[in-house]
Amino acid sequence: MILAVVLLSGCGTSSTTAQASPSPAALSCTSSGVASASWPAPWTRDGSVPPVVSATAAQDTFKLTFDTGTPNFELTPQTSARFSADSGQGQPIDVAGSAGVRIVLRGFRGDMDNYVGPASFNSQGRLLLQVKSLGGYEGQVSWGAGLSGPGCASVKATGSTLTFAFIPLP
Repeated sequence: MILAVVLLSGCGTSSTTAQASPSPAALSCTSSGVASASWPAPWTRDGSVPPVVSATAAQDTFKLTFDTGTPNFELTPQTSARFSADSGQGQPIDVAGSAGVRIVLRGFRGDMDNYVGPASFNSQGRLLLQVKSLGGYEGQVSWGAGLSGPGCASVKATGSTLTFAFIPLP
């Protein structure tokens, strides 16, 4: 009976530690996500303030912060670091790397600038090398992430921030 208590205690401790500080191996690929309950419908925005407040890249993460909540998103890994502009014309946009992940955010107004910050970010990550804005068109905003090899992203939504943690594919 004492042995069972010790084993159960050991399992509980391990689980708590894993939740408090997950290792990169614990991350899994995210393909899409729904908007948070606080994300406003596009037609309710007055158009005076861009909804994407900031964008930053550091190491193997890319963070987007919004004015209120988080939008729908979709991620598509690809075998090259060449993307098509999200402008209706599809001009090619190259980013550093040999592979990439396209990030598409939906639920924006199509008649305004939804982001007005820097359009390109270099990163010193093991996997993430560069992120570039691919523009916006018909209510969506897109980004291209250039990777040093095949990868995907695990996405965490916290408040009004989406954090994309890029992880290698086997």
